[in-house]
Amino acid sequence: MEFKNCTFLVAVDYSRNFIEVGELATTVTAVIKKTHFAIQGIPTILMSDNEPQFSCTEFPRVCEQLVLQSSKFQPRLPTIKWYGRVCCEDSKNLTQEAQHSVQDFQISLLDHRNTARWGLSASAAQLLMGRRTSTTLPITEALLMPHIITNKKQHTDRRRSTEHYYNRHCKDLPELKQGDLVRIKSRHGDEWTKRDHCGQRWHPIIRS
Repeated sequence: MEFKNCTFLVAVDYSRNFIEVGELATTVTAVIKKTHFAIQGIPTILMSDNEPQFSCTEFPRVCEQLVLQSSKFQPRLPTIKWYGRVCCEDSKNLTQEAQHSVQDFQISLLDHRNTARWGLSASAAQLLMGRRTSTTLPITEALLMPHIITNKKQHTDRRRSTEHYYNRHCKDLPELKQGDLVRIKSRHGDEWTKRDHCGQRWHPIIRS
């Protein structure tokens, strides 16, 4: 994330919406990533964009050292890329609000982690730590006591609701038959080419 001529690394736990933000002094992200992993643990899969910070020679070595599987955003999977973009926009908005209100950015980030997102009854801090964290706002000690919280059902319901409204105007296309003529759009332009449909698995098989 770029803001005020500074580069920030935004890392988010997808299942808990817990955001970590750190300023980068160089384009090498290995050191700050290890700091994030020391707090939340090593993830199974690390999704990243195609920025130069993730294309440096040190990044693959760190992934190999941590036994970490890395993957980049695919242009054909806009949902994952959209989620990362939303997290960056949230972080940038927090930075701007902190500057306008003369408030420390880390305090704004703390409040964000203690606020439940739409469709969820628990905040990111509760989902990660099992409890609320103390902020500048007054809170009773009973609310700071830890207890196990799971949002799996709410997370699933939220995804189904989003999927329902996204696909409400969609309909199934006619089934392709072997030998049918199909047209495929190029990934790197607006050119359409003709191909033959020669089989069916879980996805159509196109002969080039």
